[in-house]
Amino acid sequence: MMTNSRVPSMSNLIVVAASSDDVTLNGAELVRQVTSKSNIQCFDNQAVRSRVLAVLETHPGRPAFFTGHGRPGFWRGTDKLPVVCSSTTPPALFEGRTMFALACWTGCHLGPFAAAYGATYIGFNKPVSVIPASSKTAGVIMGFLDRLFGLIDSLAETKNVANFESGMTKLGEWGKRELFRYINQHRMYTEASVAVQEWSGDFLIYQQGRVTARKDRPLASLLNSGSCVNACIEDGLPPPP
Repeated sequence: MMTNSRVPSMSNLIVVAASSDDVTLNGAELVRQVTSKSNIQCFDNQAVRSRVLAVLETHPGRPAFFTGHGRPGFWRGTDKLPVVCSSTTPPALFEGRTMFALACWTGCHLGPFAAAYGATYIGFNKPVSVIPASSKTAGVIMGFLDRLFGLIDSLAETKNVANFESGMTKLGEWGKRELFRYINQHRMYTEASVAVQEWSGDFLIYQQGRVTARKDRPLASLLNSGSCVNACIEDGLPPPP
């Protein structure tokens, strides 16, 4: 079994991990193990709208990370209701904040909405792999999340998007190397290989008036994926511009 020997980085995030079903429960637990005492934690029954909005209001500008289920316009909480939402969250809570959502589709509508009110929002316009349940790859996944927290924190402090994109490229390469060792050792495929490459490569960064992707990724196809358009239509929202 792989273990994560890293001491959790002293990042300065608001960490929201919703566990609304068995699919998200494992991910929330791994995020809990990675989260340091310097983070503000919203897990289990605290990953709900009232608690998260209160934390955002009390800590203006503090970067936030979310993992759980997503829809084009919102993060879904443990109670299966919207948490941060393009239709109900006060716009002032986005101002000056860096936000990363490891969840499906939230870049489609919530991303540009948050950016319009001053956030730097990193999300996905597509279905996203859940955090794998295998205990054998938990160490790599935890190492990935720990490093990701550090990159989000650095982006919030420096506002240097190019450095963040470069850091994500290197993080994907690190994950690929670590999981290649696992595959060689066990002579078997692991779904974590797909997940870490997706998380580190297929994100979009929304800022006021602009959206970017990693330089080696096709911005147009990531921005206007068919699944994103369909998800927006299902929720009665306009597709991404």
